[in-house]
Amino acid sequence: MRLFLIFVRERYHLPSKELNEQFAKGLAVRSDIPEEHINKIINLNLNINNSGFLSEDTLVDFHRLMERFYRECR
Repeated sequence: MRLFLIFVRERYHLPSKELNEQFAKGLAVRSDIPEEHINKIINLNLNINNSGFLSEDTLVDFHRLMERFYRECR
């Protein structure tokens, strides 16, 4: 997630201090990725950070979301 946020700051010049609705909307507009997809990334990251356990399936899901973002962003 840290690398993702660095990428967002450098490529889209968006502040990434607060991952809220405004951040998701701004990133969706600039990256041409649906806001729902960005919200999935943010929410899954929050769940991972708040959980004491990380399953292999969750990690794979997170990786797939990130991979799709990088592949489809403009």
